[in-house]
Amino acid sequence: MCIRDRFWTVTGDNVSAMAFCDVDDDGVPELLVGSDDFVIRVFKREEILYELSETARIITLVGLSQARFAFGCENGSIGLYQKTNRIWRIKSSHKPLSIIPLLEAKDGVTGLLVGWSSGKIEIRSDVSGESLGKIAIKQNLAQVIKCDYRLDGTQQVLAIDIEGQVKGFTVTTVSYTHLRAHETPEHLVCRLLLEKK
Repeated sequence: MCIRDRFWTVTGDNVSAMAFCDVDDDGVPELLVGSDDFVIRVFKREEILYELSETARIITLVGLSQARFAFGCENGSIGLYQKTNRIWRIKSSHKPLSIIPLLEAKDGVTGLLVGWSSGKIEIRSDVSGESLGKIAIKQNLAQVIKCDYRLDGTQQVLAIDIEGQVKGFTVTTVSYTHLRAHETPEHLVCRLLLEKK
C-alpha cells in the first residue's frame, strides 16, 4: 500500500481547529484553520485567501450554509462570520466546547447549539447571537455532539460530562404552526428542544 500526499501547506502556527466552508460562495468548500496565534486562515488549495484575527486561540470552527461559519475561542468568545465579515461575537466566562448547527433548512441554519465547559448548553440565534434558551448539566462538560446515536435516522444531541455521564436530547424538525403569539421560529425551536429530554 502506498500513501501519497494529496495536499500539503504551511498554516502559520500550531493548528487548534479545522473545518470546511464555502467562504467565497463559489460552490467549492475552503479549508478553515484556527491556530494558536488567534488567526482563522481560509485556504483555497495551498493558497491563503483570507486571514481573520480574533481575540484568543481558536478552539472550535464549524462551517455553515450561505458562506457562513462559526468559531469559538479559548477565552470564551464565540461568533459568526459571513464570508470575511464578522456578523456577531459574544463573550462568556467559560470555554466553548462545541458549536453545532441546530437545524439545517433550505434558507440556512435555524440556530446554533453551544456547549460550554461550565455545563451550560444554550441555543443562540445564528443571525444575531442572541441567547434563545439554555439548560444546565450539573457537571462540567467534556463535549457536546450531534449524531444519530440510536441509528434510527433521527439526530440526537449528546452531552458528555467530565465524569463520563451521557445525557441525550432529541432534535426534531418543527412545524411553524406551533408558534405562540410572541414566538419567533428560533424561539420555537429552543422551546421544543428544551421540552424534549
